[in-house]
Amino acid sequence: MPFKTAVMFIDLILENNPRARTPKKDPADKKMADWCTELERLHRLGPVGAVENENKGYSWKEIWNIINFCQQDDFWKTNILSPGKLRKQIIKLENKMKRAENFKKDEEISILQAVYAGAKKEEEGS
Repeated sequence: MPFKTAVMFIDLILENNPRARTPKKDPADKKMADWCTELERLHRLGPVGAVENENKGYSWKEIWNIINFCQQDDFWKTNILSPGKLRKQIIKLENKMKRAENFKKDEEISILQAVYAGAKKEEEGS
């Protein structure tokens, strides 16, 4: 799974900037092996500084979601260009991603409230 995740990460980075330096999509490439090692550590250990018995690792789905989020965010897509950086900033990214999700939910609720208020006014006016 680390290799597949690394390839997806590379694709997203190159989509944002075709000139970005990324490893070759070859399991034998040393830089790719380093990327896979960092992703495996993120999965097994979690953020930089975590130790194995703390159980702070991320599922592969969580890692994919965070990579997708950071490569869509205008700020983070220019700053997270490797699994090492991802692992270092994972807590900040996760928090920002959660805030963005909450904001989206609040926005949806506001829209529903406005629609409801409009319908109620219409009903009262009839």
